[in-house]
Amino acid sequence: MSKERKSKQEAEALGIYLQRVRKDCGITLQELEKATSVNAGQISRFEAGHFTFVSENLQKVISFLHNSQAPRERHPQLLNRFAALLDRSPKHMAAATAIITALESL
Repeated sequence: MSKERKSKQEAEALGIYLQRVRKDCGITLQELEKATSVNAGQISRFEAGHFTFVSENLQKVISFLHNSQAPRERHPQLLNRFAALLDRSPKHMAAATAIITALESL
């Protein structure tokens, strides 16, 4: 595998993307560690953009997340209903935000 060099901006952008995909898929750092055999601390550093080269471990994380099913594909009806509620009023948006915050804290 070639070790492609990344600029600081490219690494940060990739890290943000990886974290978003992981969270969208509902996968914790510990679950990703178990699935890829890549240390959760190293995954966290990838997500923070603290890498220069695309290593074998980074490629494992990218491949796993790429092949993971996105929540929209797993629960399209539920997400469509939730999205429709968001547009009803500012109160609906505030309630939805509170629900998401509560779920994230579990």
